[in-house]
Amino acid sequence: MIISSESKWKSIFDIWVLLLVGYSCISSLYYVAFSTPDNLLHKMWDVVVEVFFYLDLILNFFQAFVDTDTEEEVRSYKEIAKKYFWGWFIIDFVSVFPFDIIFSTGPMSKLFRLCRMPRLIKLIDVSRFDKLLKALMSLEEKKETSDKILK
Repeated sequence: MIISSESKWKSIFDIWVLLLVGYSCISSLYYVAFSTPDNLLHKMWDVVVEVFFYLDLILNFFQAFVDTDTEEEVRSYKEIAKKYFWGWFIIDFVSVFPFDIIFSTGPMSKLFRLCRMPRLIKLIDVSRFDKLLKALMSLEEKKETSDKILK
């Protein structure tokens, strides 16, 4: 059940989540400044985006990481959870916590959408992009090597 740190599908999923982070930040600011759209399709899209963020939060508890000291992949649930909990978990949790549903009444309800803005920190973390690009490039090199062997 542990996801490899070099998993191609997880790297693609992480890129997708980063794109959704950008969308979420822009839409949250728009909703605070103006209003939430009444369009059913738009509301459904926002729910789908939120589901991806919840899924990302859960999958991060199952993704192995490379220990910087030993350069080995850590695949222990306990170590993965500990690293994630002391790293990105708080930001991810605050970002997905349904403040707008719990505090859905009153003039402050629109401002609770701004609690999703910590997601923006994920876009600023350059090391995350670097890790994703390296994972995708190494997988592409492995594919090219296997294609040459098959020929």
